[in-house]
Amino acid sequence: MRTRIARIARFAALTGVALLAAASVAYTPPRLLTLRRMSGEPLAEAYLGYYHASSVFNFTDSLSRYHAGRLVRADAQGRVRIPRRIAFKRPLDSSPELRVKFVYVPELHNALEPAISESDTDPRTLSFEDLSGDPERWHRSLQKLHSAVRFEAWPDRSQDLLRYFATTREQIEPLVRAVEREYADLHERHRDAPRLLPAIERPPWESEADHEKRLAQLAKQLEREPLWGPYLERLWSSRVAALREDWERLPRTP
Repeated sequence: MRTRIARIARFAALTGVALLAAASVAYTPPRLLTLRRMSGEPLAEAYLGYYHASSVFNFTDSLSRYHAGRLVRADAQGRVRIPRRIAFKRPLDSSPELRVKFVYVPELHNALEPAISESDTDPRTLSFEDLSGDPERWHRSLQKLHSAVRFEAWPDRSQDLLRYFATTREQIEPLVRAVEREYADLHERHRDAPRLLPAIERPPWESEADHEKRLAQLAKQLEREPLWGPYLERLWSSRVAALREDWERLPRTP
């Protein structure tokens, strides 16, 4: 009898250990994403930065933990392959899920969020618009590209705990050149185009009076800089030069 009880106890203990071990392993399967134009053609040589997010078990608040991913590139067919991830976690925390933080499509001058296409029935497909004909959206894309390069992915290790995806000096260099190229192309194509007052919705926390005041300030700025050329030069000539200088100062890989 005692022998049988001991066997049951050992079995229960081993089962508990196995369940605890299984609950302590975080597994995220590999993913294959496809990037394409709104018309359906694949987008080659795009860049994608990803990370993983998991829920932290907590009785009072909803907490999340972020796990840095990497910067990857699409192949000639617009496919981005993200490898599986295996790591340890606390037993009651959720397994990390893939999140796309950043996508840049050079041929469309687009670093904004994917657009919604009527033919997109597969969540693994991301569609993007060509922004070259719209200086306002192209400029927003340039702003997002610069922010992602200089702050979210900058490989100086000073903000490692805040990074969504990791890069090296060599990996970030094409994106530094991309910021320079996007500024030059945007300026060349739209420098003589008039700037228009964008349609700005009033956020819930902003009073009607504050909203009108902000619109009036934007209108005055448009009067001072009515064309895109001088406006872009003021905002970006020194910023682009500083980005290149900062990249040059990064330590080189031995």
